[in-house]
Amino acid sequence: RRRSSRAIPTGASPPAQGPASRREWAGWANDPLAQAVSRQLAVELRQHLRQRLPEYMIPSALVMLDGLPRNAQGKLDRGALPEPPGLRPEWSGGFVPPRNQEEQIIAEIWERLLGFSPVGVRDDFFELGGHSMLAVRMIAEVQQRTGRRLPLASLFQQATVEHLARLVREPQICPPESSLIPLSRRGRGRPFFAVHPAGGTVFCYQRLAELLGHDRPVYGLQAVGVDGLRPPQNDACQMAAHYVAAVRSVQPHGPYLLGGWSLGGNLAFEVARQLAETGEPIGLLALLDSGALPPEHEPNEDDFLPLVLDLFPGDDDMTLEQLRQMSPQEHLEYFSQRAMQAGILLPDAGLDVASHVFDVFKATLQAMWEYRPRPYPGKITLFRSQQQPASVEIARDPYLGWGAWAQGGVEVHPIPGRHTEMVKEPNVRVLARLLRQCLQQADPITAA
Repeated sequence: RRRSSRAIPTGASPPAQGPASRREWAGWANDPLAQAVSRQLAVELRQHLRQRLPEYMIPSALVMLDGLPRNAQGKLDRGALPEPPGLRPEWSGGFVPPRNQEEQIIAEIWERLLGFSPVGVRDDFFELGGHSMLAVRMIAEVQQRTGRRLPLASLFQQATVEHLARLVREPQICPPESSLIPLSRRGRGRPFFAVHPAGGTVFCYQRLAELLGHDRPVYGLQAVGVDGLRPPQNDACQMAAHYVAAVRSVQPHGPYLLGGWSLGGNLAFEVARQLAETGEPIGLLALLDSGALPPEHEPNEDDFLPLVLDLFPGDDDMTLEQLRQMSPQEHLEYFSQRAMQAGILLPDAGLDVASHVFDVFKATLQAMWEYRPRPYPGKITLFRSQQQPASVEIARDPYLGWGAWAQGGVEVHPIPGRHTEMVKEPNVRVLARLLRQCLQQADPITAA
């Protein structure tokens, strides 16, 4: 069947017939099959990149070529590579344009942050390439443009221009400021509560919550201060007490199902310990590659600086020794620069307007630095990444240090990959399968 041709402008003539001119016809005709293949390939490429790169490094624009341009020597001709079109990706679905001022403002913000246009009012921020750090920037820019401060939790309701614009117009329907973020509301079982890691947000648990299915609700516990409306907390016991109150607002009594990834596991440990201290039973305490220092060990910089380097990756090969020799002001300048490279801070942001996430991160590190755990009477279920850093002493312990603190013992489940890959594809699928089994054992759900 003949391909549908594009509209030919008045006065223009199509290319002459003949083998040499067939390539020119491609400029006048659509190729539905090629477009469909291109859309599918773009989706698969993005999924592939998510398994191997941090969120902020995944490109928002993909350009499909029949082949790479070469120069006369047969080498890649970078100058001949086309610029990203800056247009709406073909894989992003149907387009509904902004219909009012609020939608127009938010769509413009998304277009600038995500690097293409147009953005439709029903597009999903995360499906278009947005990530947790970019979400914090987006919320801040919405406030600058509209004067309305939207809670970060609003993105968990519905991450669309349409939804956020409605919240700007009708602030009375905004979700209340709360550390409790519903990641999944469905299910008949007891809820699972996941405490935030060092950065304070709970976006990292979104995929895990999806893969856990609909057996039970899943809630994230977000740090105070992420939205910039209150100063962050810097005392681990006070943070845990705040989260205990949030958990009890949903589930007044145990058994409780608790967990957390990275430093979130350390905070979940203290939440569980405080609940157990009041006589409440803990059904499951799931620590996702969290480590504990031995009782006789006093924390030092070497225990925490690797976490800083992991959160704000760079390509300057900064060593821990060089980092340790910096003054506090130099630390701030250095990490602000790396945060800008990572897209966390705006290029023109001054040091006085550093990211709220960075503030929460520093406060959480301080809290962990000063935290001295006490024994927990129950069992810890540890999900341990199989690729542990050789330079970290507790990584050589199969229990990551928790054997000294868990009076009920430690049960270990190995998870493929490194620490930072545990909650990402494809390793998060293994984690979700094993965690779901543990949740089912702790809180059996029978068929209705």
